[in-house]
Amino acid sequence: MKPEFRLALATAAVALSGTASAAGYYVVTPSPGKLPVAKPPEIVVSLAPGTLAEAKRFHAYSEDLKPFLSVTGDEDFQATDASWSVTSGSLPMGLNLSVDGTISGTPTVASPNGTSFDVTASYKNNSGQQVYLIRVAEAIPLKARQVEAGRDRTCAITSVGDVKCWGWGSNKASLLPKALQGLTSEVTSVASSCLVTTVGGVKCWGDNLYGQLGNGTNTASDVPVDVVGLTSGVSSISVNRIHACALTTSGGMKCWGRNDGQLGDGTRTDSRVPVDVTGLTSGVTSISTGNAHSCAVTTAGGVKCWGFNDKGQLGYGSTPKQYDYSAVPVNVTGLSSGVASVAGGVNHTCAVTTIGGVKCWGWNTRGELGNGTRTLSSVPVDVQGLSSGVDSVVAGSSYSCALTVSGGVKCWGSNYYGTLGNGTKTDSSVPVDVQGLRSGVVSLSSNGEHICALTTSGDVKCWGNNIYGQLGNGTTTESLVPVNVVE
Repeated sequence: MKPEFRLALATAAVALSGTASAAGYYVVTPSPGKLPVAKPPEIVVSLAPGTLAEAKRFHAYSEDLKPFLSVTGDEDFQATDASWSVTSGSLPMGLNLSVDGTISGTPTVASPNGTSFDVTASYKNNSGQQVYLIRVAEAIPLKARQVEAGRDRTCAITSVGDVKCWGWGSNKASLLPKALQGLTSEVTSVASSCLVTTVGGVKCWGDNLYGQLGNGTNTASDVPVDVVGLTSGVSSISVNRIHACALTTSGGMKCWGRNDGQLGDGTRTDSRVPVDVTGLTSGVTSISTGNAHSCAVTTAGGVKCWGFNDKGQLGYGSTPKQYDYSAVPVNVTGLSSGVASVAGGVNHTCAVTTIGGVKCWGWNTRGELGNGTRTLSSVPVDVQGLSSGVDSVVAGSSYSCALTVSGGVKCWGSNYYGTLGNGTKTDSSVPVDVQGLRSGVVSLSSNGEHICALTTSGDVKCWGNNIYGQLGNGTTTESLVPVNVVE
C-alpha cells in the first residue's frame, strides 16, 4: 500500500500529517496562491505638538524640529532620513526651514503674538504634519551713557558701564552691539578703537599697520592693549582711522600712529608709541583728530592745527596745494581766542566759539563749511544761522553737524548716504534740521559717513552709511533719518 500524505498549511508554516509506510525523502511543493504572504509592518510618521523657542528681531535663531519627530514600523529609521517642508502658512520673515528639519535665520520683523505654520515631515512615502508657532520679540533699544561714531564702526559705554561696539571689527561686520572682549578695567570714555579707564589709562584695539594702537608694535589686536606710557594721567582721547591723540590731566597732548604731519612732533615719521606735540606739552583744554590732521584748543581759547593742509584744513590762510602740510602746530587765522571746542573732519575743520557760534574752514565741494557756498576757504567762515546757540560740533567726511543748546541737531554738506538726516539725499550748503531730533539730544558723534546721537533717555540714534552695520539696527541698509541702535 502506498504511503498516504496530507499537507496542511497553517499561517506561514508547513505541517505534514498522515502515516508513512516507508522511510524516505519527499519534496513538498505548495500549490500556487495557497501560501499566505506576511505583511510588512506599517510605517507611521508623526510630529508631536510643542512650543518652539522665542526669537528676537535681528538676532540669529536656530531651532531643530527633529526631536518632535516619531517614526514607527521601520527599525532602520534615522532622524536624518526624513525630509521637511512648510506646507501651509509661512515662517517669520528672515527664517527658513531646511530639508533636514532645522529652522534658522535672522528674523527681521517682530511678531509678539506669533506666526503659525504647518510643517510636514516625510519618510518613505509616509508623512506627518503639525502646526507650530514662533513668536518674534522686538529688539530692545540700547541704553548708553556715551557713544562715539568711528569711520566704520561705533562704540558706546552702556548704562551699566559695559563697552559695546558694532560695525566693522576683527575683519567682520557686526550688525548689533557686542561686548568688547578682553576688557578688565572700568571705563570713563570710549572712542571707536580706544578708551580711557577710570585711572586715566589708555587702551586701544583693532588694526595696527601704522602703530595706531600705541603699544610699540605693528601687530593688530582684537582685545584692548595698553598704550605705552599712558597707563594713567589721561583725561580724554580722540581717534581717527590711522592715528590717535590723548590729552593728559596736566594739559599736554600726545599722538601716535600714521604721521603725515598729524602727530605734530616736527617729523613725518610714523610712531608706534605716543610722542609729544611740539609746543603743546601743557595748556591744552580740548583736542580733535581729522583724517590726516589734528587740532587743539588752548587755555587761552585759541585753535592750533597741524598735519595735511592740501584743502586748507589747517586754517592758517595759505593757498592750499597738493601735499601741503605742517608737522608742527600752526595758529588758525582769527581764532587766537574765544573758542570752546574744535572738530576735525576728513578735509575740513569746525570750531564752536565761547558764545555758541560755529565757524568752519577747508574743503567745501559739498557745502560742508555751511556758509551757503561750495567755495574752499583756508580761513574760518561763519556757518549760516549758527552764530550762537550751539553746544558742540562734529565734522565727518564731507559734512558737519551741530548740537544746539536746546538739544536739537542740525547738519549741512554732503547727503550722499543720508548723513544730513532729513529724509533726503540732497546736499545742503546751509544747516538743516535732523528729522525727529529737534530736541532731547545730549551728545553728538561722527567720524566717517555716519552720525550718532545720545538722547536724554539714554537711547542711541544713528543715521547715514550702514554698509558694515555701523548704525547698529540689525541691517546693512543706509538710513536717511535717525534709527534706534538695538540689542
